Amino acid sequence: MRIFFSIVVAVMIFADLFGQVPSSFKYQAVLRDVSGNVRGNAIVNIDVAIMQGSTTGSQVFIETHNVTTNEFGLVNIEIGSKNAAGFSNIDWSAGPYFIKIIVDGTEMSITQLLSVPYAFYAKTASDRVTPLHCLTIPFTRMLAGEMDFTPGGFLNDNPADFKVAGGDAPAPHVMGTRCFQLAMMVVYESAFEVFCESPDNVRNQAGSDFLKGLPASWDETRVLMGMPGEYIVVARKSGDAWYIGGMSVLPREISIRLDFLDDMEYRGVSWTYTPDAAKNPRKVSRKEFDAGRTSTLNFTIAANGGFTAILSQTGK
Repeated sequence: MRIFFSIVVAVMIFADLFGQVPSSFKYQAVLRDVSGNVRGNAIVNIDVAIMQGSTTGSQVFIETHNVTTNEFGLVNIEIGSKNAAGFSNIDWSAGPYFIKIIVDGTEMSITQLLSVPYAFYAKTASDRVTPLHCLTIPFTRMLAGEMDFTPGGFLNDNPADFKVAGGDAPAPHVMGTRCFQLAMMVVYESAFEVFCESPDNVRNQAGSDFLKGLPASWDETRVLMGMPGEYIVVARKSGDAWYIGGMSVLPREISIRLDFLDDMEYRGVSWTYTPDAAKNPRKVSRKEFDAGRTSTLNFTIAANGGFTAILSQTGK
């Protein structure tokens, strides 16, 4: 009999959170046939795979569960219980991760794990601030208002190349491209913004001219788009100028309608990725352009990348 997989709840339920690091999480779903009827008291094989980076990324984990649904078609499985060694080897700081469900040999769903359990993350992340973390806090910590967070950094590394140097090291590195770090200066809200970098690493470097034009306060803020743990675009106004910052974990094409601008002519400057960002995360492409409230800005964002732009009024 053909079936389809109806997920009613896909949540991580943890035991012993305050003891040792948990080695699994629970997953619940309901099985129905193609007519929508509940598959009650049915024996099924469920394969669970975890993919890294994207829905078609590397498979870093797989295990099989042979289970029987209850009378309501509900199955409860504990992911990590059948392949404990493989589960413990997942580096949760190197996400994003996607979970693929296969029932009786048929792929039923693949969805992103939007929040990684802190206990798993802390097990492998040490004190690393990953792009996933940086795209989570605007939707968590920042919801309450200003954050105490030191954004920025010019010694940029891709996550795979990053090594912890220590907070007091002469040259600590940061994850994400140069544009990813620059965008934090717009996206993140802080009463007293502190740029965590040595002047020797910033002087005359690509993107340093963006920092020179940043205001000390904002008059208006608009969140233009975003998804927790994935991407965000924020626009802030100071005086007659608008500042736009965007960040993303995965490669992404972004289109921004500028209908929030005043009915004036603007001159814009953008700082965005270069095609070789995967190998050279510290490179920046700077462009100037004209814009108005009927314009649309299009940006290509690299993995763990971002962009910034400043739009200044030039006249009517």
